Amino acid sequence: MEQHPTCITWSCRHLHDWHTIFTVAVAEVTTDQAPDTLMYCVNVACRLCSFNIKWQGVELNEHPPFDLQSHSETHALRKCTQTAFTDMSAFRLHLVQEHGAELAQLELGVAPWQYMQYLRVERDSQQLICVSATTPKESRLCQVI
Repeated sequence: MEQHPTCITWSCRHLHDWHTIFTVAVAEVTTDQAPDTLMYCVNVACRLCSFNIKWQGVELNEHPPFDLQSHSETHALRKCTQTAFTDMSAFRLHLVQEHGAELAQLELGVAPWQYMQYLRVERDSQQLICVSATTPKESRLCQVI
């Protein structure tokens, strides 16, 4: 097998769905009222702005107390030209100018907008097979909402 260099681009067209603009952190917590009952504290943060929401529920699949899809729509993620950027700095500037991102929040990462394409050549019974693919990242919120 022969591995070739990768090509990385960033674009709003690469977003899997609206869930992916959020980071999710889950922690187990117990309370004094019910020390034997395991509860979860869920913290959801927008990767673009300082929107952050925290809630506690007995089950992990409890819906958040806020319409996260409405928040994602405020960033107009599908309303831009969907340009593919090969320079991350230029893409971050695009997120600030077109989608109201805050530079500090972009430190959470821009992986949901990233697309990595590679070319791999394999030999199979005297034939060459070229493979070029990437797998979209799915947010944990897809399981909740």
